[in-house]
Amino acid sequence: ANEPYAARTGNKAFWLCFSFLLGVCAWMLLLCKPKLKNVLNAKKNVFSEAYEKFFTFFVPKKDYIVTPILMNLNILIFAALFLSENKNLLEWGANYGPAIIKGEYWRLLTNIFLHSGFIHLVCNMMGLVFVGICLEPLLGRTKFILAYLSIGIMASLTSAYWYGDTLSVGASGAIIGLYGMLLAFLMPKNLPREIRDPMLVITTVFVVSSLLMGFAKHNVDNAAHFSGLACGFLLGLLLDRDKKTALALLDTVKVDSSFNTVEE
Repeated sequence: ANEPYAARTGNKAFWLCFSFLLGVCAWMLLLCKPKLKNVLNAKKNVFSEAYEKFFTFFVPKKDYIVTPILMNLNILIFAALFLSENKNLLEWGANYGPAIIKGEYWRLLTNIFLHSGFIHLVCNMMGLVFVGICLEPLLGRTKFILAYLSIGIMASLTSAYWYGDTLSVGASGAIIGLYGMLLAFLMPKNLPREIRDPMLVITTVFVVSSLLMGFAKHNVDNAAHFSGLACGFLLGLLLDRDKKTALALLDTVKVDSSFNTVEE
């Protein structure tokens, strides 16, 4: 308490990036569910309607099945870890280079479903919602889950190699990889600008903000972030060789000319 004020302000760069990223996630959710805006103006049942619409993100439905299952699985595992007396992430399946070398390769997958804290979990799940709404109907359930898991494993492998004997957990490598795929799908110039430009801006801002957070805070796994982004982008280019895939975004996201309305 007697320290100079400048010494008590904490990691300002990290919190600046974190606040910006949180705002971007909230903005993306509003774009995905614009009807939430109407709740603020409703005279009756304001809280019940907002409550109901919030939980629609967690309920599987047509063309949106894998994403909520992944979200719910991550949340359940985090809850189990939180309630457990054993909170040793290594025993729960965290990524760890020396253990990988000994043959515990399953850690490359299990760590994708572990999170070190509540904020870590919330940020990743908010990012997963937006990219899942966009990509899952486009890729289909099988390709979407295969992309998510394969990118996550590659990101984990890179992290284990880069950081050596450091524990790492989290779905961010896989999630940023999905954003890399979305960036690849948004590259063709023949995609209508009313879809391409807003989504390209949102996706780029999310990716850049996530990477900046990694530079601002020393315990963020940027090796997994960069690896996941690169793998996802390359995978998106491979899947988009004939440029027809990008045009399918017209059937995935319905927008008006000002991008004020989005329908699933």
